Amino acid sequence: MISSKEKYLYESMFLGWMAANMSYPYARSLTYVEFPIKFVWKDDSSKWFPRKKGFAIGRLTHVPAANTEEYYQRLLLNTQR
Repeated sequence: MISSKEKYLYESMFLGWMAANMSYPYARSLTYVEFPIKFVWKDDSSKWFPRKKGFAIGRLTHVPAANTEEYYQRLLLNTQR
């Protein structure tokens, strides 16, 4: 039996991003912020898929520098490929 916490972790967009980086070699050249431009998240399967048409503007929420751990995680997501 999968607990609700495990299900949430399994279905997170971040973990899906990491799985898509393993499945699609060209996805590795995109940062987490750039990812929604080329990929779309499907809730029913909890996976990222390449976009077939169009584009999107993705955003990460603002995190104040006082929240050091979250701030540096956001910084890494914006810069690390």
